[in-house]
Amino acid sequence: MKALKNRLNFVGLSLIIGAVISVSGLVPLIPQEMYITRLALLSFAKNLLPFIVLAYFFKQPLKLKKQTKQKISLSALVLFTVFAFTLCFSCNIVPNLISYATGIDISSSYVFNPLDYIAMALIPAIIEETAFRGFILGGFCEYGEKFAVIISAMIFAMSHTSLTAVIYSFLCGIILGCLYLRTNSLIACMTVHFLCNALTITCGLFQGLYNIAIGICIFLLVIIFVAIKLKRKPIFPQEQQKSDILSFKTALTNPMIIILFAIEIINIIMMYF
Repeated sequence: MKALKNRLNFVGLSLIIGAVISVSGLVPLIPQEMYITRLALLSFAKNLLPFIVLAYFFKQPLKLKKQTKQKISLSALVLFTVFAFTLCFSCNIVPNLISYATGIDISSSYVFNPLDYIAMALIPAIIEETAFRGFILGGFCEYGEKFAVIISAMIFAMSHTSLTAVIYSFLCGIILGCLYLRTNSLIACMTVHFLCNALTITCGLFQGLYNIAIGICIFLLVIIFVAIKLKRKPIFPQEQQKSDILSFKTALTNPMIIILFAIEIINIIMMYF
C-alpha cells in the first residue's frame, strides 16, 4: 500500500495546488478580450500543470491506463454517449423542476456566447479528461479498477463549485470512467465530455416543463437499457473486489485527499454566501 499512498499524496497535493491557483487571481490578469486563452490557461494551470511539476519531485510517472490492442467498440461509445447525454439533459432541467415546485427562481442568468462551445466545452473536455481519466484513473487502475473509477469520479466532482454540478459531475465521472475502461480511449471520453458540455451550454437557452417531462422519461429508459447492457458484459472483474475495498480505505484516510475534499467543500459552501 506504500505505492498507493505515494500516488494519493501526489494526486492530492497536485489538486490542492490547482485549487489554490484557480482562486489566486493570476489568470484573470489576462485581458478580457483574450476570452478563450483565459479559460484555457485556467483549466491547464488548475488541472494539468501541478501534475507535470510535481511528477518529478514525487517520482511519479504521468502514466495513463495501459493501452491494449482492443478496438474501440462503436456500440459502447454510442451507448455511453446517449447515457451521458441524457443524464446531462436531465440534470440541467433540475433547477427548472425546483423552480416550478417552489415558485423560487433559481435559474442562472446565462448569456449565450458561441465561443463558449470552444472555451467551456472543447478545451475543458480535452484537459479534464487527460487529468481525471488519464493521469488519475489511469494511475489508480493497478490498485483496483472499480476503486479507480469511483475515486477519480469523486475527485472530478469535487472540483466543481456548486452542489448541483457536484452531483451531476460525479455521475458523469462514473460514466466516463467506465467508458475509458471499456474502450481504452481518452478520445472517446473527450468526445462524450465535449458533447455533455455543449449540451449544458445549449440548455441554458431553453426552459420549460416540456423539457422536464421528456428528460425524465428518456433518462429512465436509458438507465434500463444500460443496466441490461452492462449485465451482459460486466466492466469490473469480480476478483478485484478485495483490492478495491482496501484501496478505498487507504484513500479515504489519506491526509492529502482529506485536505483536498475539505478545501473543495469550503469552496462549494462559499458559493452560496
